[in-house]
Amino acid sequence: MANVAGCDQGVDRSRFGLPTPGSTASFLAPIACSQGLARAKAQDYGYWDVENGHPDPSLKIKQWSVINTTTWQASDAITIKNIASYQEFRQSQGFNIGADNYVIPDTNPNPAFRGLPFTWVGLNPDPNFDNVEQYTATEELQIQGRTSDGKLNYVLGGYYETSGPLSPFQGSYSPITYTSSAPVAPGVTIPVLVTISCSDINTLQCRGVDSLGSGRFPGLVQNSLTRYRYENIGFFAQGTYNFTDQLSVTGGIRYTIDKVKGQGATRQIFFFAPNTPTFTCAAYPTRPADNPENCLTTIKQKSEKPTWLIDIDYKPMPDVLLYAKYSRGYRQGNVNASNTVPVAWGPEKVDAYEIGFKTSFRGTLSGYLNAAAFYNDFSDQQLAANLNPDPSIPNNTNSPAQAIVNAGKSKIQGIEVDAALAAYGFNLTLGYAYLDTKLKSYTPPIFPGYLPPTTGALVGGELPQSPKHRVTITPSYTLPLDDSIGQITLAATYTYTAKQVASNDTPLGILPSSNLWNLNLNWNSIGGSPVDLSGFITNLTNEKYPIFVGNSWASTGTESLILGQPRMYGLRLKVRFGGE
Repeated sequence: MANVAGCDQGVDRSRFGLPTPGSTASFLAPIACSQGLARAKAQDYGYWDVENGHPDPSLKIKQWSVINTTTWQASDAITIKNIASYQEFRQSQGFNIGADNYVIPDTNPNPAFRGLPFTWVGLNPDPNFDNVEQYTATEELQIQGRTSDGKLNYVLGGYYETSGPLSPFQGSYSPITYTSSAPVAPGVTIPVLVTISCSDINTLQCRGVDSLGSGRFPGLVQNSLTRYRYENIGFFAQGTYNFTDQLSVTGGIRYTIDKVKGQGATRQIFFFAPNTPTFTCAAYPTRPADNPENCLTTIKQKSEKPTWLIDIDYKPMPDVLLYAKYSRGYRQGNVNASNTVPVAWGPEKVDAYEIGFKTSFRGTLSGYLNAAAFYNDFSDQQLAANLNPDPSIPNNTNSPAQAIVNAGKSKIQGIEVDAALAAYGFNLTLGYAYLDTKLKSYTPPIFPGYLPPTTGALVGGELPQSPKHRVTITPSYTLPLDDSIGQITLAATYTYTAKQVASNDTPLGILPSSNLWNLNLNWNSIGGSPVDLSGFITNLTNEKYPIFVGNSWASTGTESLILGQPRMYGLRLKVRFGGE
């Protein structure tokens, strides 16, 4: 946690100001100052030292899949290929979303509350369900062919994908901190922070705690229960026609139909008395909530669009390729049924233009040089947005959330260059990318109970996570050894990433530039065997750099950074079977 209101340094008050009086942030920021930051300073925490008040922070993933590829050479000119797959995915996780470690301060009027642990928003698996339980099955049929004169190569096919729940619901328990109000005189109220302290959330051993010390305000745990079903269908055709050995044109078209159905049975569990839960349907307060099926809200999204590609390739000489490409792309819409207020968003569309060249050369000194310039024009671009509860609504129990919104129009343009040189076992590869992005327009959608959602981008400004410059340099050397010993290669990779905007909604939203070094030593076919051994060191200089922000400033008056990994080293062993 860093730069907390009340104990921060260098915060631009003209943009971010102090938390709104009576908001959750106005209560939590001083607690973060007096506890989190004070503890970190007193104990001289290092850059990667963190605290987390969750009793069992964890992430468990179980996944398995099977894939079958069948190819039939129907004739010299026709090949039929079928690809089928099935996979199951389960994920269970528990953590505090704000990475906080708070206790009720000693200033609380009620001595029984002081020192009780609480969290802003936590995430815990529902005792009966994993956080995610989903199966996915796919089927794709391709017909690949060419004409007798060899001028046209083509592929026709269809694709089908279905995905659904493995159990009745996927679910989580989330302790929620919210603000309420208490009357102090006729027509006069004061804001009250209401938190919840749980000794065992799995068995709902919880009690509400309020800043007045009265015990009159119920604690809140949100039980998010959801299930999703997806169906995706696509038909496609693409072909390349060679007018001459130098000139060819590629054209492709695809028609895609995407359907998603999300069902949310979100329940709010109030604790009007310690360890005594009262279940309420979040969307339907009058319905009995003992059975989650009574709380169901269904939200659907369907989109279908054609997409296409046109590419012209020209080879003025064997080792030089010039090309120009235009494509129309689209990303399907989707839904989120786990919010207190279910949300949906529509598809995005992009028109992508690219021109470039690719060259190669051979000899004692060999290598290649490639360059491309591109322009992407987005409509209804999908961006992550923060949903913060509206503090002006009395007793608003909506929890902070994140949603995907259609952000209007934006552009992404730039250039990419990569090159390589090789001679006498030495190899040098270089890459450079320049990126220029802009959010052209954005109209915030309305979500009941929430402030207008912000995307972290300003109209006329850069899109998040879009550094203007990135440079990658990788020198390597392969030792001149006999094949009976194997192949030993030493390599280093340097990557420079320019500063970038992570979010304009927080004073820590500009990420600094980074300079990273990685080292690798690979020994392949050790002693002529099918065994490969590699050693690696990542972030050799142990550079301290953030990669994103938590975006909690508006909700809590605090901010957290998601950090890049520290220096790590290790070994990898690979054994090849079947004559690979």
